[in-house]
Amino acid sequence: MPIRFRCLCGALLKTPDGSTGRKARCPHCARLLRVPAVSVPESEGDGDETKLEEPPKGLILLADEMDPDRAAAREILESHGYRVIEATDGEETVRLAREQHPDLIVADIRLPKLSGFQVVQAIRDPMNPRNADCWQTPVIFTTRKLRGRDKQYAMSLNVNNVLEKPLTPAELCPRIERLLAGRQTRPR
Repeated sequence: MPIRFRCLCGALLKTPDGSTGRKARCPHCARLLRVPAVSVPESEGDGDETKLEEPPKGLILLADEMDPDRAAAREILESHGYRVIEATDGEETVRLAREQHPDLIVADIRLPKLSGFQVVQAIRDPMNPRNADCWQTPVIFTTRKLRGRDKQYAMSLNVNNVLEKPLTPAELCPRIERLLAGRQTRPR
């Protein structure tokens, strides 16, 4: 019996029986995935293995400790066609950046465990082999109160933008579109 599972881009993949634990490449987004042990029920298949209704514009990693701020930013991003994954602390942000390879990261400067500055330092190290697919990912910092020294330090780390909360679509979305226009984003 074949194993059926969903890619992060939403495509339904089917692999031969006995391929659990092996790697499979999604034909839609070219993402390399590990085949799970549990198969997706047949009713979720809809017949077409890789068809998506409307592909997202890109994958955004949203990192913020505060639930209301994260929910507001998620709503802005999703309403503008982006797929969003969320993190609530710096360690989780680094892990997700390395595993999910987002097209862009929107992170609060003051995250628990690792600050936004430490997150950027961790993922921007090109000599670290775990950063092979994420060290050039654009980063936008957010903060409740923008201090001059925070902005200076962020720019010294090559952070692409620093925005003050609360975020607005008019402020956030054009910056994201400009940053992603210069990058080749994979369809997700």
